[in-house]
Amino acid sequence: MLILELLEKGERSLGEISKFIKASVSSTSQHIKVLESKGLLGKRKEGNVVFYHLKHPRILEASRIVREILKKIIEEDAQNIKKSKG
Repeated sequence: MLILELLEKGERSLGEISKFIKASVSSTSQHIKVLESKGLLGKRKEGNVVFYHLKHPRILEASRIVREILKKIIEEDAQNIKKSKG
């Protein structure tokens, strides 16, 4: 999610992404490969540097909606637990 949120602001290189998420370049590269394989990221090469971008920027909108729903469910569950104990 951090990678997707960063790329919402524009394309970034692997090095920039790894610094942002505070992970090694190797680990970041593995995460990027997964996102690419799912069709979420595109890339552009400039010399020796590869820049990544979101293929479908609206994926973040969908993710925010899912997180809001999950948060609401968790809050409702917590209230139900309190009621059942009280």
